[in-house]
Amino acid sequence: MRTLTRHIIPAAFILLFISGCEFEKKFLTVEQIGKATIETFFSELDGLKAAGEGLHKELRSFVDKDLLRYGDVRGDLLATTVNTGEGELLAYNYELTAEHVSTYPRNLWADGWSVVSSANYILHYGQKLMDGNRFTLPSEKATMETIFAQARFARAFAHFYLVNCYAWPYNYKADHSQIGIPIMDHVPGFNDKVARRSVADVYAFIFSDLEEARKLFASAAERDPASAQTNCQINSISDCYKISDIACEALLARINLYIGEWEAAEKHAKAVMDKVPLTPHDRYVDMFRKSQDYHGAEAILRMNSLNNTTSTASFYDDSRSLGADFVPDAGFKALFDPYDIRASLLTYVPLPTEECASRGPFNCVCKYLYDRTITDPYKQVHDCFVLRCSEMYLIHAEAAVRGRGDVNTAIDDIKALLARAYNVPVSSVDVQAGSADVVLNLIEMERTKELCFEGHRFFDMMRLGKDLNRPSSSTAKLKYLKYPDYRFVLPIDRMECQYNEAMEQNEGYDDYKTGGPKNGTDSEAENES
Repeated sequence: MRTLTRHIIPAAFILLFISGCEFEKKFLTVEQIGKATIETFFSELDGLKAAGEGLHKELRSFVDKDLLRYGDVRGDLLATTVNTGEGELLAYNYELTAEHVSTYPRNLWADGWSVVSSANYILHYGQKLMDGNRFTLPSEKATMETIFAQARFARAFAHFYLVNCYAWPYNYKADHSQIGIPIMDHVPGFNDKVARRSVADVYAFIFSDLEEARKLFASAAERDPASAQTNCQINSISDCYKISDIACEALLARINLYIGEWEAAEKHAKAVMDKVPLTPHDRYVDMFRKSQDYHGAEAILRMNSLNNTTSTASFYDDSRSLGADFVPDAGFKALFDPYDIRASLLTYVPLPTEECASRGPFNCVCKYLYDRTITDPYKQVHDCFVLRCSEMYLIHAEAAVRGRGDVNTAIDDIKALLARAYNVPVSSVDVQAGSADVVLNLIEMERTKELCFEGHRFFDMMRLGKDLNRPSSSTAKLKYLKYPDYRFVLPIDRMECQYNEAMEQNEGYDDYKTGGPKNGTDSEAENES
C-alpha cells in the first residue's frame, strides 16, 4: 500500500471490530473482505454498537501503548535503568530518526491513525445506517448519535496528539502556518496521496469535531434522557469508561490551554469543575491502585484495562525480577513533602511474600500498579486516566493568570489541590500570592506533581517553549537540549515518506532517504560541553 493509507486502512479492518463477537473472528481471518462485507456489518445497529466498543479499545491501545509513555520519556522526570527497551531509550535520548520504523516514531503515528480510521468508518457507514430510516425509536437514534459523538471525540483526540508529536506547537509561528499533519475526515482510497496541512487548519478541524460531538451528545440526551452519556457523575460511575459530553468539555479546556485561548480554557475548565468533584484524600491512592473497586470521583475518562494487557503498567513495574524500564528521578521525588499523599505513589512498598521484598521500599511509579493485596484477578488491573478533574483546576488556575492576571483565583485553585494532598481544610493552606510569574511557577510545579507520569510533562514543555534540562542525577545521555532544536519534533517515518510522495518530512530529518538526522547542531555542542 502506498501513502498514509498503508497504515490506516489495515488497522480499520483488523482492529475496529474488537467486540468479542463471532463476526470478529471471521473478520480477522479474512483480512480485507471488501466493501460489501463492511456495509453488511453496518446494516444493523448491533454492528454499529460493536464498532463503538472497538473504537474505545483502539483508543485505549493508542493511549496505553504509545501516548502516556511518550509524554514522560521525552521529559525531565525520569531516570533510566538497564532494562529499558531500545525504542524508549532512543526516545529518551532524542536519538530517533526516520529510519526507526519498529518503534517510535512509526508506532505512535500508525496507532494514532488507526483511531482516526476507525472513527471514519463509524461516521461514514453509520450515517448510511441512520439515513436508511429503519430505526425510528428515540432510544435507537440516541444510541447512534452517541456513537457518532464518541467517534468525533476520538478523531479529534488522535489529531490533537499527532499534531503535538509531529509538528511544532500552535503558537510556534504567529499565524500558526507551520506544517502540521494530514487531516483525515473520510475513509481514503487505496492510492490516495495524503499531504500535510498547516497547524492552524488541523486545530480548526479538531475544534469542529468536538463542537459537533457536543451537539450530537445534546441531541441524544434530548431524544432519550435515561440513556444519555453526558456526565459520568450523573449516570453510573462506570460511564467514565465511555467518551461523554463532559469528556469533550474537558478536552476543550486542555486544547485551549495549549493554544493560549485563555478565556475559553478557563470557561471549559470551570464548567467541568462545577460538575465533577475531586477525589477525597482517603481515596486518592485507591483511585490509581484499586481502580476496579474505586474509579475515583474525579474520573472523566479512563481506559478500561479489564481483559487487556497494559504495556504502561509493565513499563513502570519495578517489582518485577528485571525491574522497571524507567523509574522517577530521585531529584524530582525529593521535591515532595513526605506528608503529601502524592509522594506515596512514587514509592513501592513490597509485601513480605514478593520477590522484591528484600529491597524494602524503593523509588517506583505506582500509578500503574494495582495494590498487591488484591487477589481477585478481575481486579488486578490499571485503568489509566485520560482526563480527570484535578487537571481542570490546574488549567483554570493557569488560564486565569495568563488571561486576566487573576492570581487570587489561581491561588484558590491550588489551595484546593493542596488541601486534598495534605488532608487539611482549605482555610489552613497558606499560599502567598505574588507576582504573576511567581504564581505561574507555582502552578507549573503543582501541575508537574499532580499529573506526573500521566503523559503530560513533555507536552507542557513544548507548549511553554522550555529547554530540556534534566538534573545531574539523571542517567540520560542527553541532559540538555535547547528549545527549539529540531529533535523536539518527531520525524515522519522513512517508509511513509517514500511511499507517499505528497508527504513532507520534518526539518532536520531531510536526509531520510539515506537515513539519520543531520549532525553538528548547536544543541549537541552545548550538551557535550
